[in-house]
Amino acid sequence: MNNPHVVLITPDDEVLGTIDKLSAHQYAMLHRAFSVFIYRRRQDRFEILLQQRQQSKYHSGGLWTNTCCSHPTPEESVVSAAERRLYEEMGIKTTLHTVGKFHYVAVFNNGLFENELDYVLAGTYESDTIPFNQDEAQAVQWVTLAYLKQWVHDEPEQFTPWFQQALRLFIPYLESRVTDKTVS
Repeated sequence: MNNPHVVLITPDDEVLGTIDKLSAHQYAMLHRAFSVFIYRRRQDRFEILLQQRQQSKYHSGGLWTNTCCSHPTPEESVVSAAERRLYEEMGIKTTLHTVGKFHYVAVFNNGLFENELDYVLAGTYESDTIPFNQDEAQAVQWVTLAYLKQWVHDEPEQFTPWFQQALRLFIPYLESRVTDKTVS
């Protein structure tokens, strides 16, 4: 596992310093993260691009989640880091907009923790072709919002621990786009 540094923060998102990513997850240290949702409009409905995390990931392997998620490095803004990782993971270049943020904590069977202030970002992409990085994801798929809501309700164990909280922030943002002709 590549082990870059992440940004340690207070609960108010004030920077305390940096630490390597693995140590942050071993010791449950609060740090910045981001979750990206890519969407598109198809006739009268929205579709959201999901990824199934590569089985070999150090946690949550094989689970479904938002389009891309990661951590900004100390030198990057959240938006620029998210745009960089979106291209590295999914081969997608688009402008991202910040939707909101939330704090969550998760404990994994392998002894690692998530303790993250997770920024939710959104952007559009129209192509059916997603040249995703197979070291990061084992599958991707476009799903309608209605289908996704039902799937999450019926099989929550199929999704990453942060996904439902991120989705709760993303849905109002997406629904506000119904009257927006630009869909961006």
